[in-house]
Amino acid sequence: GLGQLEADRTFRSGWESGKQQPRKVPERNGLGPSPVFGSDGKIVDGTDDKVEPGQKLILRASEVVPKKVEWLWPWRIPLGKLTTFAGIGGLGKTFVLCDLIARISRSMPWPDLGGECAEVGQSLFVSGEDDPEDTLVPRLIELGADLNKVAFLTTEVLGRFTLADLKTLDRAVDQIGSGVRFVAIDPPTAYLGKVDDHKNAELRSLLTPLAAWAASRRLAIVFNTHVSKPQGKVEAMMRVMGSVAWVNAVRAGHMFARDPEDPEKRVFVPMKSNLGKPRKGLSYRILELPNDLARVEWLGDVETTADQAVNSEKGKPRKVVARDWLVEAFRARREWPSNELFKAAKEENLSRDALFDAKRILDLLKARKVTRENGDVEWVWWVPEDWPHLDEIGTAKSSTGRPDEQCF
Repeated sequence: GLGQLEADRTFRSGWESGKQQPRKVPERNGLGPSPVFGSDGKIVDGTDDKVEPGQKLILRASEVVPKKVEWLWPWRIPLGKLTTFAGIGGLGKTFVLCDLIARISRSMPWPDLGGECAEVGQSLFVSGEDDPEDTLVPRLIELGADLNKVAFLTTEVLGRFTLADLKTLDRAVDQIGSGVRFVAIDPPTAYLGKVDDHKNAELRSLLTPLAAWAASRRLAIVFNTHVSKPQGKVEAMMRVMGSVAWVNAVRAGHMFARDPEDPEKRVFVPMKSNLGKPRKGLSYRILELPNDLARVEWLGDVETTADQAVNSEKGKPRKVVARDWLVEAFRARREWPSNELFKAAKEENLSRDALFDAKRILDLLKARKVTRENGDVEWVWWVPEDWPHLDEIGTAKSSTGRPDEQCF
């Protein structure tokens, strides 16, 4: 069902991963190894022996009851599916997540539907970057959210949580109670466990069970992730950091970018939709208010496409591109073994010299020398948790910005 470009990217990603680690099959996050195929195309590891006698293996099309796609945010975020939000830091992606959660909590109008309201429901916010106490809850209060309908994982649980931990998600949703419709994961790269999200097969093995869980629970999951900053024009989907699975394995994807026509504005534009014709993008801005408050102000439709939005910026000096890329890398992970960092940068056509120039510009602390359990020694680039570049928009809180019109 993929288009030619998506298929080509998937083949190319798998081919490159296979060359790095030939014929080795990654563990599927506690689900056991994937089946191994011989040159004749048959399974050779005995996986087929696990089928119980008489077990039903097929479902005929005549047995399937067709149903319509259900939506959390009509035509933008589907229920029971995975959706990706992507964009550089500083554009207010987390503000927008809080805005959506507030609308769901009180059945407030969607920004683009002329008064049609969100169906009231509860949300789970899994955040690895912003603290509930001083950032997320203050923003939700200013947005007018019903705080009784918003939940977070405890610090203890968050410290060991991964996207493969469906039991924890299941129990958390049960504790929240009925009517959970939205799970926001910001950023998903903080919860990968041992999975390398640059390897398509590994990431898909993590996302496929999560998609099945979302469908069984009839709730929407949104990943809020980052993008790389390569030079030259490139498709918006290829800007998402990590494997193409962050876009190919989800049913909808949206890109955040600066408005090409107005640097004070931001755009939220569709980059992928498998479930219907994409709607126009939306324009918004983070409106500053007195007393260090702020809110999301939605400004209406835009004609800009995702590809146009991400390719609208003029060329920048190489060290500036490397600086911005390094900031995004540390937003995804606070520590990077130097060899992994150099490899990831090389994939974005950034040299070691450019990274060291960026390191000087950002005044990074000295790399740590780490001795691993096997005796290997490596250098680790790192930033502290309070590194100022990690903060998208300072500590400003958000205010409501609810439309005045009545819901229908």
